[in-house]
Amino acid sequence: MLQGIGVGRRSATPVSRTLPIAADVSTIGPQKEDVMTLKDQERELLGLERRYWQAVKDNDVETALRLTDDPCLIAGAQGISRVDKQALAAMMKDSRYKINSFELSGDTEVRFLRDDVAIIAYKVREELTVEGKPVTLEAADTSTWVLKNGRWVCALHSEAVLGDAFGRGNSERSQPE
Repeated sequence: MLQGIGVGRRSATPVSRTLPIAADVSTIGPQKEDVMTLKDQERELLGLERRYWQAVKDNDVETALRLTDDPCLIAGAQGISRVDKQALAAMMKDSRYKINSFELSGDTEVRFLRDDVAIIAYKVREELTVEGKPVTLEAADTSTWVLKNGRWVCALHSEAVLGDAFGRGNSERSQPE
C-alpha cells in the first residue's frame, strides 16, 4: 500500500527551456530524460504502495510505520480517522482481520501535485480472513504521498468498496428511516 524507504528526490516536472533566436527545435518541450524521470518516479511510488500492502499483509509493523506519515488520515466504509504512529502500531497488532492476498490492478493513475506531493489511485482485490471467516472484496483505493526528509510517506489513504454508486443492495443502508 504505502512505502518510501530510502527514496531519493527527483524532479517530477519538466525543466523549462528558453528558446534562443537560432533555436534547435529538438530541445523544445520535455526531453526524454525528463519523461523517464517522471515515469521512474511513478513506478517508484506504485512500488511503495505495493510494499505498504505487503507490510500490512505480513504484519510488518516496522515497515508500515516507516512508510506512514505522522499523523496519517484514513477514510473508508468505517468512517474517517487521524492515526498517529502509536495508534497504527496498536491497530496492526490487534487486528480483527488478516490479508491473505491482494492484487493491485494494472489500471492505476499517479498525479504529481508538486515535486513532493503525489496522489495514487487504483483498484485492488483483497482476500481476507475477517473474524475467522473468508471475505473477498474489490475496492477503489487512493493514497496521497508526501516527500519528507528525502523519503516518501503516506499522508492519506482511502478505500471505497466497489458496488452501486448509490449504495443500493446494502440492505442496512438502503432502507428508509
